Amino acid sequence: MKTVIAVDAMGGDHGPSVTVPACLDFLASNPEAELLLVGLREPLERELARAHATREPRLTIVAATEVVGMDEDVRTAIRTRSIPRCAWRSTS
Repeated sequence: MKTVIAVDAMGGDHGPSVTVPACLDFLASNPEAELLLVGLREPLERELARAHATREPRLTIVAATEVVGMDEDVRTAIRTRSIPRCAWRSTS
């Protein structure tokens, strides 16, 4: 059974430098899974290139136009910006 998971690839304390390698490790151990990396295209492509995984067929980048930073108030961002929920940056 194929499983597709969306990942906030910009989230956490270190963003794509941690989430991209973790996602690649997950794919290596879960051959039926596919991942959608949600975030800013350029940093995600840079990390995939660094990991020599630019052509991983089970991984798709879903480009976000902007992210809400960890230092920003989410309520203010919701009120003042037009940001799809999947592009919010994790605050934990």
